[in-house]
This record gives sequence, C-alpha cells and structure tokens, in this order.
Amino acid sequence: MAQTLFDPEKHTITINGRVITGWDEANAEHDQDRFTGYRSGDGLVYVGKDPCLLGTLTLTLPMVNAHTAYLDNLALSDKSFPVSSIDRSGSARSARASRARIKKQSAMDRQGKDPTKETWAFVCEDLTIGYMGAESDDVAAIPVDDDT
Repeated sequence: MAQTLFDPEKHTITINGRVITGWDEANAEHDQDRFTGYRSGDGLVYVGKDPCLLGTLTLTLPMVNAHTAYLDNLALSDKSFPVSSIDRSGSARSARASRARIKKQSAMDRQGKDPTKETWAFVCEDLTIGYMGAESDDVAAIPVDDDT
C-alpha cells in the first residue's frame, strides 16, 4: 500500500481553529447538484440553479493520532464550528465552511474496515469549494453575508 505524503506548509486542514496534522485523505463535495436541467411537456428546456451550499467534508486520519479526543469532544458539544481545507500546492483547490458539525464520528467497530485508519464526516451548512492563489488564504467565490 502506497503511503500518502503531504507538506503541511502547502495543504492545511483546520477544524475550529485547530490545525489537523498527519491526515491521510481529505475530500469535500456539495450534497446536491448546483444546476438541474429538465424539459417541459412542450419541449422547452429549463435549467434551475440550487442555491444550497450544504456539503460534506470527509477526513481520514491514522487510527492512533493526537486529534481523536479533540474531535470526539467537539462532536459531543453539538456546536457548529468553522472548517477549512486550504491547498497551496499546484492545484490550489480549497474548501471552507463557517458552520460545520461532525456528522459521523469514527466508528468504534473496526470489523471489516481498515484497522489503521479512522474516517470523520462533517456536515457543512455553507461549503464553498473554489480555487485560490498559492500565496493567499482567500478562496475564490466565498459567499458574503449581506445581513451583517
């Protein structure tokens, strides 16, 4: 099995202000399609945009790591918190949410699963996925709350 290496200076995952180190995999995606197309009975084609930014961030950590107790306590708090996955390497693909919660804690039952890894899933109310400059912390197209 190939080991995934990352440079913490080029890709940072932050959960509630805490930098998560030693992670193996990270994935972020919206839960719904942003656009949906359909054809009416009279043959006209319509495209609708879904403004929902609900999404999921999934993080895989080694089974023995320094963050398990912190994440367990955060899950039990039932509070929302900010998360970010900022990639400053060649792709500069990043994701952020200001309101996330732990949707799924790492399973206690390791039967049938990789015993060396644990997976955490975060439900994000306002997940924004975009590109950023390699020298910047600003993700393109972050939504602005005009009510403030």
